[in-house]
Amino acid sequence: MPESHNAALLAYVRAWSEPNTEVAKALLFRCWTEESEIIGPGYYFKGTTAVLNEIERYHTEQPGYKAIMTSSFDTHGYWSRFTIAMVKPDGTRGPEGWDIVEQDTEGMIRRVVTFWGPLPGPGD
Repeated sequence: MPESHNAALLAYVRAWSEPNTEVAKALLFRCWTEESEIIGPGYYFKGTTAVLNEIERYHTEQPGYKAIMTSSFDTHGYWSRFTIAMVKPDGTRGPEGWDIVEQDTEGMIRRVVTFWGPLPGPGD
């Protein structure tokens, strides 16, 4: 995968850890378009404004939290997956999950599908 694809993924993760709206916006513009979307359990965001509003809301409601990657990128074609965790201000881990990301040929993110929590066991 071209380096531009990894750089876009890193900018996306960093944007979620950035409490400064202007810095988060600059990071998001490196990887996001008005057609990009996030699909998660109980939420959906499309476009730059919607995601920036959610980042702002997140930092207002969870001050001091940061998003970190807990794995490397596992990539094939234009798809990547990686695990993430939210880290509380005291350094302990909060919610953990994983993202599946589709990118275009230039590395811009088309779609993020987020799952939170561990996978259920067979039959659960």
